[in-house]
Amino acid sequence: RTLQALEVFGMTYSEVEMVKQIMAAILNIGELRYTGTNAEFSSATRQAGRAGIVENLLGLPTDALAKLFLEGVFKAKAIGSSVQRTVPRSAEEAGEVSECLAKLLYSRLFDELNKRIN
Repeated sequence: RTLQALEVFGMTYSEVEMVKQIMAAILNIGELRYTGTNAEFSSATRQAGRAGIVENLLGLPTDALAKLFLEGVFKAKAIGSSVQRTVPRSAEEAGEVSECLAKLLYSRLFDELNKRIN
């Protein structure tokens, strides 16, 4: 019924498909699990290929999510110089980053749907 409602509000087939892809990506992000002090995807996440599924749904290159979720960037500036270094995230930090991405996607999708409906 929800998909039919989107069509009633004038969304094209391709727009409805995009909504479905984004929702599927959000749901799969929610299923990502991490382990370790230097975070890595859990064995269940790797076996299910969840990161790859999300990357495909969002049109991201392979391993983009690993870089985003599992690594952070440390920046330090001093007078006349700056240093930037990639540092591993903890499993907890990786979970927080993936949760933020899911919330951002959901928020943007909701805002767009709200604009279309109102």
